[in-house]
Amino acid sequence: MPNAFVKSDYLKVFIADLIDAMPYLKASKSHFTASDIKGKKPGEVYNFGLRDSGSPTSGIAITAADRTTVDERKIWLAVRNKKSAVSLNTLESVVDIDQFDQEIGKTYGLNLGAEVQKDVLGISYFNANVAKVATSNGWSALAAAIAHQRAARTGSQLFGYLSPEAEANLSVHSLNNWHFENSDLVQKFYKEASIGTFHMTNFAYVTDTPVVSVPANGFGTVTVSAGADAVAPTTSLSGAVDRTALTVSALTVAIPAGTPFTIAGAYACDSLGRPLLRTPFSFVVQEDAAVGATKLYVQKVIVGNTGARNLYHASWNGVGDIAGTLVCQLANGVDYEVAQIRTSDTMNWDNIDLDPVVGGENTSETFGGVKIQVAKYGNGDARANTTRWDCAYLAGIVDNRLASLAYIPV
Repeated sequence: MPNAFVKSDYLKVFIADLIDAMPYLKASKSHFTASDIKGKKPGEVYNFGLRDSGSPTSGIAITAADRTTVDERKIWLAVRNKKSAVSLNTLESVVDIDQFDQEIGKTYGLNLGAEVQKDVLGISYFNANVAKVATSNGWSALAAAIAHQRAARTGSQLFGYLSPEAEANLSVHSLNNWHFENSDLVQKFYKEASIGTFHMTNFAYVTDTPVVSVPANGFGTVTVSAGADAVAPTTSLSGAVDRTALTVSALTVAIPAGTPFTIAGAYACDSLGRPLLRTPFSFVVQEDAAVGATKLYVQKVIVGNTGARNLYHASWNGVGDIAGTLVCQLANGVDYEVAQIRTSDTMNWDNIDLDPVVGGENTSETFGGVKIQVAKYGNGDARANTTRWDCAYLAGIVDNRLASLAYIPV
């Protein structure tokens, strides 16, 4: 039931602080209708259809070969939820909005936002089809990753994400190698240690981005046998992530998440499913793989002769045909910071309505595209009251053709 135990303006302050802690999700959009997500619960999965762009042909006459069926592919996302609990006594001791911001917003709000971002980073940061690797100058990898995304979809607005450490390393590298002492950019790098905008791509730094480390002797020879399969999402929050499982020779060295590999003859596709024959497809490991493992979980791979595919190989008609030797794109004995470049609209964000707490007082507020749902309820045995603050969401990359990765040596 509606109530005034938390004022609307206070909730907006809380959400604003929450949003400040998750810059990775600011560039996002909803890909689902209200009817699609109505009544869904945390842990349940939804599918998003990658659209078929057809196969244009020459000439006036329509032949039987021209009549193709719509070939859409499903991408699965799971509803997730993060929450904080606040003692009602703490909440009721707040007397004005500035105090609320300091006591609740800048603590509970920022922490909740950081946990939401960390959660989405964990399921989506490496969900990309192309990896560009720098040997010494990290700018080259960023430039190449951006260039690929412009080739993948013309006219798209791009955003980049990387750690504060990576930003600092890049800016110091620029200062150490700059040739124009009076440049305004030199002053910017010196003062801010920030990329800002590079190649017309807006960059933001995010915490919790992983460092990918390659052992001194590499990962050994890893061979993929035909028989890859799409991993069906489950209703478990920990398992409801869309992946493809490659059947591989038993690993002799553990492979960390984020490691990119190529296979000869496998190429990335653009957003229309057309092969980019100058761009090898990157099989990016999504989960740490231990010694002895015979499955390597990579991003969702869609192989086909037509339709909404993200990988082209002249001899492969489906994921079950994937076979060959995996070639690591990273250098042995090097640690890498990883930046993600993606279009503004390939990250999905939808707010999910939760059932009200029966017997409690419930309220909610949406601000800046994010919804917070608050419930006040009591423990009669202990005569104690609590408020819980929930952020339930459907988030993740829906088209990994529109994301790429740049690997920057540490």
